[in-house]
Amino acid sequence: MATSDSKAPIRTVKRVQFGIISPDEI
Repeated sequence: MATSDSKAPIRTVKRVQFGIISPDEI
């Protein structure tokens, strides 16, 4: 999941948190 350093983990969390609400908003 976290392959990079800070962008990978953060992007994954944001996608899971906001992705469920509205993935098109991102």
